[in-house]
Amino acid sequence: MLDSTKLLMADGIFRWHVNGAWRYNHGLYGPSFFWDWGGAPLVETGPPSFTGIKQAFGDGHVSWKPDSEFDPEAMDALDDSEAGIVWGGGSDATFH
Repeated sequence: MLDSTKLLMADGIFRWHVNGAWRYNHGLYGPSFFWDWGGAPLVETGPPSFTGIKQAFGDGHVSWKPDSEFDPEAMDALDDSEAGIVWGGGSDATFH
């Protein structure tokens, strides 16, 4: 049943296992992402300096989860005690 407690979608905050780079769009200094098309990548390694993420819920409301509700050091260490971690292949991790 879809209700206000069911998270349907969230902005991505993703750590790629290959080089430890973070990808997100709401950063203290702009977005962080990586591409290999000849341009200069905007890559952040180390604890992410994001400002937060938007989250959409089953009842249709969207909320902002600020960075103060995350622990960037634990996220960068891929600490399983960090709430909201979703594991991908090869130690990739996404957070919500």
